[in-house]
Amino acid sequence: MKKIIVFIMLLISISYAHGQEKKRVAVAPATGNAEVGVQNALTEALFEAVANSEKYILLERANFDQIKKELSLQQSGFVDDEQIVELGRLAGAELVLISSINIVNNNCLINYRLVDILTGTVLNRAKKTANFGTILEVINAISVEPLFADNNNDKTSPQNLCGCEVQREDFGEKALSRKEIKKVEPQGWRLPTLNELKCMCKNKEKIGGFNYGVYYSSEIKDGNPIGIRFNSCFETGIIGNASIRYVR
Repeated sequence: MKKIIVFIMLLISISYAHGQEKKRVAVAPATGNAEVGVQNALTEALFEAVANSEKYILLERANFDQIKKELSLQQSGFVDDEQIVELGRLAGAELVLISSINIVNNNCLINYRLVDILTGTVLNRAKKTANFGTILEVINAISVEPLFADNNNDKTSPQNLCGCEVQREDFGEKALSRKEIKKVEPQGWRLPTLNELKCMCKNKEKIGGFNYGVYYSSEIKDGNPIGIRFNSCFETGIIGNASIRYVR
């Protein structure tokens, strides 16, 4: 009887271990309209993020270009996500990390998502924004932060880390002038105070979705709006445009 119980427990432990088995991830080269050097930097950052993760096994340098050549596919770049997923499968992956970086209205929009090769399902996704002055800082942050740390589907953060509810994403996809933000403030929301904004910066990874540029506070000093620079969490005057994260 004891032998049977031990055998059953062994089967359970094996099944549990199998269920917890790390999946193999291939990182596809980043796409988009940003220059090739920036695309390559994003690809490298995602390599580092997967390599540092305890959840996945990184397939070292899955040779997408070689597989494309063997299949006589277009050499100018990937056609669509389905093709990338197929290349990942041929590389021996179970999951593929697809990314893009595009320039829109002088801002850089970064998207990356983890796709299950067997089902084609998007398991996780994340989005970041930056301006030209902060793009490399944002990309570098991706390489060292937990993968998909800022992933969420809601537009608001349930945590009251700073004594207020914080929008999940920046308002709009570009930095705005002071005159512009007065026209777009959503009902029931407001700009954070300077102290709230400092707190948001210190908790930016927990809240998620911030870029590493300057954000507006509700306060004015010497006739100019005051904000926080999110790469350092230092206070700064705002003369040009800045990003917005509303609270309530």
